[in-house]
Amino acid sequence: VADYLADLASVSGQVQLVERAATAEEMGRSLDSLPGKGLRIYRQGMPIGFWAPSAQRIEPGDLIVQIVPTIAT
Repeated sequence: VADYLADLASVSGQVQLVERAATAEEMGRSLDSLPGKGLRIYRQGMPIGFWAPSAQRIEPGDLIVQIVPTIAT
C-alpha cells in the first residue's frame, strides 16, 4: 500500500488523484462508469463515497475525485 500511495503522491508516478467538475456528458451516469477509479463526489459541499447509493447518479454541480493514469508528456 505504501508504494501505491507514494506513486499517487508523486508528480512522476503512474497514477494521479484529480478533482474536477462533472461534465455535461457525465450527468446521470454513475461514479463507477467513469474512466479510472471514481472515489468521491462532492455535492453541495457534502462528500459522497463511491459506495453510497447517491454516487450512482452524477448531478449538475458535482465535483468528482478520481484516480486516473498519469498522461506521459
